[in-house]
Amino acid sequence: MKTHGEIVSALVQEKECLEKEFAAMREFHLAAWKEYGSELCSGEMHDKEQKLAEKITNIRKFLEMAGEEVTEESFQVTADHLKENRARYEETKRCAEKHIEMHTAAVGVVKELALIAGIKVR
Repeated sequence: MKTHGEIVSALVQEKECLEKEFAAMREFHLAAWKEYGSELCSGEMHDKEQKLAEKITNIRKFLEMAGEEVTEESFQVTADHLKENRARYEETKRCAEKHIEMHTAAVGVVKELALIAGIKVR
């Protein structure tokens, strides 16, 4: 099993590597933009930079929050917990979608009955 120090060290190394990659990518994008301007797809450049910046931020936040609690076991427990939450979220989402579907149908029925009764509804 990896020690706390080994885990933190690996994450710090990855963060530093990603930061270098981000700086190089940004420099390349700026140079390309200077050279080719609007011929480039700036949205794609921005998306790539955003994804990399998000990875860096996630590692940084994790390291700040984790403190001395980073172990292989804590990663596994967290992953298991997130899987359980995902399953609960999916079930809640299905129930909410069904509820909205039923509500929409009920609104349609009420409008139809009101129309039959000669009542104007919005």
